[in-house]
Amino acid sequence: MPKVATTLEEAADLFDQMQDQGVTSADVADFYVEPPGARPDPSQPPSAPVRERITRHLVRRRKHAEKVFVTGQKGAGKTVTLARIVRDSAITEHFVPLVVRATRHIPAGAADIRLLLVMLITQVSQFIDERTLDQRVDLGGLKVGGISKVLSAWTRLFGDKSTPAAPETFQNAKTKLSAQFLELSEEIVRDPQRRAQVLGDARYSVTELHRVASALIEFTQQALELRVDGPQYLLLVIDDLDKYVVPSEVQSIFYDGMEALRSLPCPAVLTYPYFLNFTDSFVQREDSAHAIHNVKVAERVQQPPTLLPLERRALLEPARAFFNGVYDKLADRSLVLDQAVIDRAALLSAGIPREFLRLLSAGFELCIDHHKQRLDLPTLNVARIGLQQIMARTANEPWRQAGLKLVQARGDIQGFSEMLDTVHVVEYVNSAVWYGVHPAMEDLVEAWIRQDRNLLIDKGTDAAIVDRELEETWRRAAAGRPRAAD
Repeated sequence: MPKVATTLEEAADLFDQMQDQGVTSADVADFYVEPPGARPDPSQPPSAPVRERITRHLVRRRKHAEKVFVTGQKGAGKTVTLARIVRDSAITEHFVPLVVRATRHIPAGAADIRLLLVMLITQVSQFIDERTLDQRVDLGGLKVGGISKVLSAWTRLFGDKSTPAAPETFQNAKTKLSAQFLELSEEIVRDPQRRAQVLGDARYSVTELHRVASALIEFTQQALELRVDGPQYLLLVIDDLDKYVVPSEVQSIFYDGMEALRSLPCPAVLTYPYFLNFTDSFVQREDSAHAIHNVKVAERVQQPPTLLPLERRALLEPARAFFNGVYDKLADRSLVLDQAVIDRAALLSAGIPREFLRLLSAGFELCIDHHKQRLDLPTLNVARIGLQQIMARTANEPWRQAGLKLVQARGDIQGFSEMLDTVHVVEYVNSAVWYGVHPAMEDLVEAWIRQDRNLLIDKGTDAAIVDRELEETWRRAAAGRPRAAD
């Protein structure tokens, strides 16, 4: 359980640190707060939590190499949910989880399905060593653990002009594999030139790397099944795949490489970028894809369909209970002036837990700067302005500003789903899903819209067609976006 912060310095640091905790962090599972269930039909009970549905599916289908794909907007709680899943007693009764945080091994912006398979080979090999699985299985014959497949894959992958002699034992083969791939995996992290060499080497084809990864996984699975003193199934969990959003990464991993991931011979849970859900060519089976939605923080005004201004926006009670739970696990209430501060941070977060943490961390830092004893609403607003300035600097291209204006005016993200990843645009879930700009940027984008509107009116545009003219102007500006952003 994370230590509750009792000083502003502790709170600023802890709220900052908790924004980037991995699945295997000692604190992150204890930090988990169950979000309120979605209620598509107010007359019916809330939906079961995503965590519960994934756990139930994995346990029920544990004898199959089921793949579960998890997504959600950046900061919605994917990592925390995965951490809670791998520690669930229903999971640990049947599975031994192998958790991999992909960005710790392959930098965002440089990923490729082949590099991902190299990373998996290294991680599975180390898992076998750490669990001493090769010492728990009678390896006297080649029938155990898929050893012949390992050797075949090894000789094909590392053979030069002549095929090297096959190692005599599984341990010998895996030792050579481990040494080769551990060195390679470490080089991939720090050396862009080495990454390029691997991607240009025909030996490291998806087919060959998949053979090696699958052989090691099959051995691991068979070794676990032969044990009588613990869980019998391997559960592979790959977090942070949703961080790979550059078009070349998306194409390599989630299009060209999806079959390689799906066909790995063990159950697995993998994350993926949320904006892919809005792409016609990316189709996931309904029973294998789970979205972690942002917490519903406010009701939408139906006529016209929009949120009330922030000052008049009322935080819903289930959201208040959730964000109070998050805050109370991390910091003492004496560090905020009153409940209104937590409520405002929740509304400014758009229901995204990481944004809630980010705003409060910045607020606590400002309190330290200004020698304040407690965080109050005026200081939180300064933190909001600081966040707005950061986001505005990354939205200064005309096409992106035009996209933000369109999203704010229309409530949809048609053509701009990639801005969900940068959190310039946020998703709200009521009885229907709709979209708006990040609450920290609302007043800025509204000011841009008013300025454009006034310019048209000053030019003599008929008031009856101003809205239509504005949308056409923004569409033309948005059409100038760089090709790589499509």
